[in-house]
Amino acid sequence: MPQDELWATSARCVGMSIGLRDGEGPHYGDTVLSLSPMWSKRPSGRNGYTELVLPGYMRHDLKEVVGAALEVWMYSDMKLLPGVVRSTVRGVQLGYQEGARG
Repeated sequence: MPQDELWATSARCVGMSIGLRDGEGPHYGDTVLSLSPMWSKRPSGRNGYTELVLPGYMRHDLKEVVGAALEVWMYSDMKLLPGVVRSTVRGVQLGYQEGARG
């Protein structure tokens, strides 16, 4: 298959939608962060969508979490987005547990 045809048939990430809303029900007072990659066509397998419920005390740490998501978007495979973002959130939470943040 020529390179032009291969490029035209492959799914490429063309952007990312970032949503932020207040939690409802059992997550009242929390922040819900949703990250959704936009693709040129439907990718096979996982598409990279993730939604996280962040405790209210982590609102000022959203910059670090979204920064990790943007880094994946720029330099890596968007299908890895959920794992990278969850790992970043765990790191921030551990920082709070250790007393390094506050």
